[in-house]
Amino acid sequence: MHLRTGVNVAIKKVPADSDMEAIVREITHMHKMEHERVVKYYGSYWTEGTLWIVMEHCAVGSVNDIMSLCQVTLSESQIGCILRDVLIGLEYLHKRNVIHRDLKAANILVTSDGVAKLADFGVSSQLTDELMKRNTVIGTPFWMAPEVIQEVSIP
Repeated sequence: MHLRTGVNVAIKKVPADSDMEAIVREITHMHKMEHERVVKYYGSYWTEGTLWIVMEHCAVGSVNDIMSLCQVTLSESQIGCILRDVLIGLEYLHKRNVIHRDLKAANILVTSDGVAKLADFGVSSQLTDELMKRNTVIGTPFWMAPEVIQEVSIP
């Protein structure tokens, strides 16, 4: 619990020997995002050789957690609700020229109110006016389209 505000928060603890480039990228993107479909970032703190990233607590967990713990496949209406929220979040990101690049069930968190939110911006990318297309292949291969993994150019 955040003592000043009384808000429940989640803390991602990152050891000092982690890929700090990805962590800095994640914090940079989270810091700029203010939207109801993106996990809120509160701040970061160094303590005892560990970086603590403080963010909004999504009490239900990830969509992946829901399916694993309940050992069920989501219904079409449940998937529809999650996708609606994800698409609203992606629209927000894309209007700001941000590409998530690792969209999967483990990176979609659900609040106690049933709202799905985008999380984990460790491999996200900011497009600039000079570079409006990313040619890099990054993310979780299991969730990528085959043509992306094979780096096939589509006309």
